Amino acid sequence: GNLYHAGSFSNNFSLNGLSLQGRTGPSSSGTYLSRLSIGSSSNSDWTILLDFPIINLITDPFDNIIFTIRGYPTVDTVHIGPNYTLALPSALASNETVEILVKMDTQGNVLWTKRIGGRTDSREISLTDLATNGAGDIYLAGHMWNEIFSGGASSGDLILDSIAVSING
Repeated sequence: GNLYHAGSFSNNFSLNGLSLQGRTGPSSSGTYLSRLSIGSSSNSDWTILLDFPIINLITDPFDNIIFTIRGYPTVDTVHIGPNYTLALPSALASNETVEILVKMDTQGNVLWTKRIGGRTDSREISLTDLATNGAGDIYLAGHMWNEIFSGGASSGDLILDSIAVSING
């Protein structure tokens, strides 16, 4: 079996014989995802860097890794490991939260991503739970802030709405 571990670090960090440093240099912080093989003599462990912290992490019945990352982008791309870059809309404001749902195979290759939130309006989405079923379908739950409208105009107030999303694996 495999054990997946995610965390963050400051300055330099070493895991599985790999020395990590944040993307902007040795004194910056970073986030990582690591696979540790259990009960196997093969050296198939790996560790990758991520631009944003992991919020939720699960595996599906096929041992694919599914996780959400959340951050406030200051650039128009997000790196997920060494070989995958996700472009973000240039219209994102620097204070907007972006949630990204990621599905990887057991080797750490990105199978697909879905950006959730990060619009230039008042909606700030926060995914708080993640689940999968035997077919590999994915279920998300969370909340978002919405403006309250009265008579077609915004009142300037916000209301917290719950959200639930189902995605075919």
